[in-house]
Amino acid sequence: IYIALLKKSKISFNEIIYFLLITVAFLPYLLRFLDKFSFVSQGFWLPKPTWQSLVITFENFILGYNGFYSLYIISDILAAVFFIYAIWAGRKPELRRPLIFCIALFLIPIICAFLFSKGFFSIYLDRGLIIFSPYYYLILGLGISYLNRILKVALSILLISTMLVADYRYFNDLMFKPLVHHLGTYIKKPIKPIVVFLNENLNPEEDILAFTNLSTEPSINFYSGGKLNIPYYFFDPQFPDTDWQRPIQENKYNIPFFKIKQISFKRCWVIGLDGDQRSGELDQNSRSVKAWLDKNLKLEFARQIQGLWLFGYAKN
Repeated sequence: IYIALLKKSKISFNEIIYFLLITVAFLPYLLRFLDKFSFVSQGFWLPKPTWQSLVITFENFILGYNGFYSLYIISDILAAVFFIYAIWAGRKPELRRPLIFCIALFLIPIICAFLFSKGFFSIYLDRGLIIFSPYYYLILGLGISYLNRILKVALSILLISTMLVADYRYFNDLMFKPLVHHLGTYIKKPIKPIVVFLNENLNPEEDILAFTNLSTEPSINFYSGGKLNIPYYFFDPQFPDTDWQRPIQENKYNIPFFKIKQISFKRCWVIGLDGDQRSGELDQNSRSVKAWLDKNLKLEFARQIQGLWLFGYAKN
């Protein structure tokens, strides 16, 4: 798009060859891409972005997810000042084309993702757009370099200070509360306590492990070092998959709650939670499955561990 719309000279024969080579290199992946495209288009967890989403993206590129309201306001003002000075610097002929290049490669992909998400299905996620952030940093860096000496020192100190505050909040697990500001990203609570407990108490020959929400399943499997059996996923068919917004398909390890008794086990350990936030509550599926388990199996153990609920059931 940049070359076609913003380049002064005509597209050369060599550039056409480069585009063709890129297209040919992509062709082996095309079928897989179309398969993924079709799958995601049928349902995905990402909400449609708003115009505020663009501002949040620019804020997160500077401070990450761990700022707070006034800190993000300061970063917005600083970014606006640096951007204006970068545009001012772009008056120089030797800087104009590089500046337009950086603005195009920063804004065009993000705007395209935004418009696609508004018109079709949402794919707009900050961590998926971070690949374009270096162009943003180059633009802001250009603006900083063209400030006068006093402003350059003062605003640079202010910018570094906001970054240090955000870093402090990151390492102390302090995250800006509005979910819209950190979609798909949550405070990282410890996994080790529940893994240690399961390794000490779950008998892999007689017991099974099951989840009613899969958000922590990969982490628990990884940190258990392969000592746990392949876990089951217990679900209520009336609730769709929270990630893909479609009915959950039953298979060997995805078990609807009314078929749990058909599995062979002495004790069933069930991990329930509310999702990635791990607030100590249970989501709809977890509550529904637990209600059935309470009626049909014997509850022997219940404990909350770092926002996760662990239940131990035995067959009556």
